[in-house]
Amino acid sequence: MGSSALHPNSLDERYRPVFWDTWDASMAELPLITQQRNTTKQVERGSEIIAGVATVPVVAEGGEITRFTPQQGNEYSFTQRTYKLGFSITEEFREDDLWNQVSDYFRIQAAIMANTVKSTLYNHYNRAFDSAYPMSYNSTEMCSTAQPLAGGGTTSNHIATNADMTETSVEALVQLLVDSTNADGVYVAQTPSKLLHASANWGQGRRLTQSTTTTLQGTGASGNAINALGAYNIVPHFSPYLSDANAFFVMADEAPVVLYWRIPLTKYEPTVDPDTRAWNYDVRARWISGPLTWRTIAGSPGA
Repeated sequence: MGSSALHPNSLDERYRPVFWDTWDASMAELPLITQQRNTTKQVERGSEIIAGVATVPVVAEGGEITRFTPQQGNEYSFTQRTYKLGFSITEEFREDDLWNQVSDYFRIQAAIMANTVKSTLYNHYNRAFDSAYPMSYNSTEMCSTAQPLAGGGTTSNHIATNADMTETSVEALVQLLVDSTNADGVYVAQTPSKLLHASANWGQGRRLTQSTTTTLQGTGASGNAINALGAYNIVPHFSPYLSDANAFFVMADEAPVVLYWRIPLTKYEPTVDPDTRAWNYDVRARWISGPLTWRTIAGSPGA
């Protein structure tokens, strides 16, 4: 008689690391595309503070202090969602496992949960230029040529003329990111650190960020000219989850998308169906994600 039949629970303990190893490996890229935060709230709310002034007034000697009353600015709200997934394995399958497939059940279950998280996160970038999916924060798309400022006027984190990913267009996004301001118009000193794009352009992304000489040879630039993007340690990151092969983004260290974990991924102890004696393996998580700010990203949808 096989060891699984003698000690059925040992099967679960043996393959538990398979589940978590798959989950951890699949989620390793998340710090590049999202801020992960834990929360105890069903609804996560927040807002920015508007000081109402961008520079300190000059006063004469002995003059009075000019006082301002900060106001609550744009708000955001995220309501938690619950995700559940279960696999059922027959009693005989557990006992025999003729094709050594039980471990694949655990691996696939973790991969499906990770795929759900990543698909949702990357979808915010896929919708970054779509006015049909505005941010909760200020009702504009995540990358817009008209991000409203509380003090009046607008600013942009969307390239002025849509262009494909080249040295010139990435430089333009770097400028937009560096020029980011808060609601009062104070520069917030964003430093470009990531170039996010589709997997179709993985080679171009590496050339643009890792080359020391310009990639614009033959278009008026000397072959010995430097690649100005080398001024920043920009890391190229490509993903098949980005649906538009032409879209690309320059981002700061802090990603614009937030992921709030209400209940992290939980793998329940297996249960047995009283009628069929099948073993049920269930997992559950509660989380929500969404764009939190436009100030740490600048993008182009491509030409």
